[in-house]
Amino acid sequence: MRHIVLGAMAWWACLFGGWSGAFDPDDAVAGPRRGFFRSGEVRLALLSLLADGPAHGYDLMKRLEERSGRMYHASAGTVYPVLQQLEDEGLVSVQTVDGKKVYALTAAGREELSHNREQTDAIRQRAERGEQGERGDE
Repeated sequence: MRHIVLGAMAWWACLFGGWSGAFDPDDAVAGPRRGFFRSGEVRLALLSLLADGPAHGYDLMKRLEERSGRMYHASAGTVYPVLQQLEDEGLVSVQTVDGKKVYALTAAGREELSHNREQTDAIRQRAERGEQGERGDE
């Protein structure tokens, strides 16, 4: 029985990046998709996409894939928790349109994006060059 528990713990550590118990939705991506975004960058990427105009979650997932040169395959398990966090922080607003949640950038979201312009530019350049990001704490 102990090996089953340890195996499950090892699986959790591999999937979520460590034993600390801290969960970061940006890190909840397994397999070959894992390396494009660094810690906190999915958040900035979503804000950047919303700067182009309001969008629903599925559209944002598809646009993340397109803008990353298909190196990142966004999942609902990553994108929706980050969108909820952005809403909680007042950086995006949400309206229900035809039964779908549509996210829009707020003034605070635009300000957050402008404060992180250098980092969002680095993400864009990395995507254009077709490079994976290094995982790490920033």
